[in-house]
Amino acid sequence: MSKILGLGSALVLCLSLQASTILYDNTAAFPDGSDPIAVIGPLYDSFSTGANSGALSDAEFLLSGDPTSNGSISVDLFADSGGPSVGSLIVKLGTINDSQLSGSPGIITLNLLATPQLAANTRYWIGLTGPNSSALWSWSLDTSGVGVASEFFTNAGNINAGIPSFASDQGAYQMEIALGSPIPEPASLFLTGVALLTCGTVLRRRVSR
Repeated sequence: MSKILGLGSALVLCLSLQASTILYDNTAAFPDGSDPIAVIGPLYDSFSTGANSGALSDAEFLLSGDPTSNGSISVDLFADSGGPSVGSLIVKLGTINDSQLSGSPGIITLNLLATPQLAANTRYWIGLTGPNSSALWSWSLDTSGVGVASEFFTNAGNINAGIPSFASDQGAYQMEIALGSPIPEPASLFLTGVALLTCGTVLRRRVSR
């Protein structure tokens, strides 16, 4: 019985170890500046799924601000309306409180309230809104990160003025966006093999008795 339980545990662990697919990530790039969300926001940054589809599993942002502020930021997912430009709201992803920020830029991982399914070969936009927030969203001219070079960014002022979105090489906002993936990592594959071998051993011993 203990071997069977061990097998079950191994299989559960195996299934829980899912790989993730990074769609966009320039959080490691050197920040060339930052924009105050309350002053010129909402601020928007786009990303594309390429051949990937699945549930959004991770969203991280390079932010700074006053941790003593009572403000907060709403993080939302938007469709693309072509152009490219920000389209309609899809879902609110979560909230970042100013108390999570510090005076120097740091990566803030969003506690996702929703994990929407994203379609392949589709562009989406992330919008940060915080009229009472002290937050600044860092931006970088470095487009060497995953999925960054072919994307765009903008802000509410530009949208209202009819100004087209800017290409990433003009200073994309810094974030990481990832999808959950059904493809197991190498460690997961190894555990699967161990579990199957254990199962085979248990069955052979039962037959031999």
